[in-house]
Amino acid sequence: MRIKAPSHTPGPWVLDSKVVLARGGTHAVAVVHGTDDHRENLANGRLIAAAPELLAALTRAVETMRELHGIGLTGSPRTAVAMWALYQQSPEMQAIHAAIAKAEGRTPSELAVLTEGTEL
Repeated sequence: MRIKAPSHTPGPWVLDSKVVLARGGTHAVAVVHGTDDHRENLANGRLIAAAPELLAALTRAVETMRELHGIGLTGSPRTAVAMWALYQQSPEMQAIHAAIAKAEGRTPSELAVLTEGTEL
């Protein structure tokens, strides 16, 4: 399966006070505002800074699961495709697809193409 190149600013992103930076600290990606609770704002900033790595990890997890639940482990290719399609209905895979879709500005149904093994 080919991975679609990300359209966001490449990671890693780092949190420096209230600013999420990329490209070695030369590019501001986000400024964290919110409540008066400094700890909550810091946690929000860390979550934003982790976004590129989280998206990449989910994408790799889908690829790995597809390989483990399909290719070579179930006998015929037809059975492998059927098992992968069934696996896509699990709550965990639905949540993974929803998170990837949200990050990429797509709908979860647009990611359904994964069952055919096309681009992610």
